[in-house]
This record gives sequence, C-alpha cells and structure tokens, in this order.
Amino acid sequence: MEMVRENGRLFMHTIANNWCGHGFYQFSPELFYNVFCADNGFEVERMILHVIGPYGRWYEVANPQVIRSRVELFNSFPLQLLVQARCTKVVPLFNKMPQQSNYTPRWVEQSQDQANPYAPSRPKLAKILPGVARLLPVAKIGWQLRHGHSPANRNCFRPVKKD
Repeated sequence: MEMVRENGRLFMHTIANNWCGHGFYQFSPELFYNVFCADNGFEVERMILHVIGPYGRWYEVANPQVIRSRVELFNSFPLQLLVQARCTKVVPLFNKMPQQSNYTPRWVEQSQDQANPYAPSRPKLAKILPGVARLLPVAKIGWQLRHGHSPANRNCFRPVKKD
C-alpha cells in the first residue's frame, strides 16, 4: 500500500480462504474491501473470485458495505482473489483499522438495556408437531448454507461473462 502513489493502482492475486466471512483476519473479500477503503486512501475498483481448475468459474464480488451483509462462501475447491484498488490519497498506513462489517452497526446501535434481538422464538408448529418442528430449522439452515454461502448467492457473487 505504501508503494502505490496517488491515483496509482494496486493489483493483487492471492488465495482465498474457503470459509470466507467467518473469521475476519483471513484472506477473504471482506478483509480486502475494508483494508482498501476510503479512510485508508484507497477504493476497490474490482474484485474477482475464481475457482482454480480447468472448469473454474469467475465471479465479481460485491462489497459487504454496499449489500449490508457478509460475503460468505465455503466450498471444497481452492479459490483465488484478484483485487484491483486505486489509491485516492496518500494517508498513514492503516489510518483506520479494518473491522468486520456486520459487527460495527451492532456495537453502535445496541445498548445494555436492550433485549436480545437475536434470541430464537418458538414456532407455533412446535406445540403441535414437536418432532417435525425440530427438523424445520435444520432444513432452513441447509438451504441457507447452500444459497447464502456459495456462488449461487447473486447478492454477493455475479458471474463474469467471458467475451
């Protein structure tokens, strides 16, 4: 970052952890979006995630600050990130320390006397069919993992067209 002059560009090609979005200080899209931010004198112009291999697809990665959600991904194939960032102004290194995006609003908004908004509620079905009711959250978690933590999540990953 210190070697890039104002209006210069930084190009990075690195591995990505296969559990992106869980554990902030790992090579993941969210780390790079938060490191190369305006407060640190940079802006990410483009970030591409690609699956290594002959049939690996390429995906444009969304900024977690823009979509207001973590960019989560896990799979069984090796991944790599391509990051293109532009230096907008020269500032001291890590003028702002990066923080995981979805925790910052919770720290600001939640007060000590507020009830826990993340406490699970008991569904009405649990009173009628307790065995089936226990399986529904498991099925919901499986569906969320499949769609929310894979390149199938178009909110976070858009396929790059090959021209």
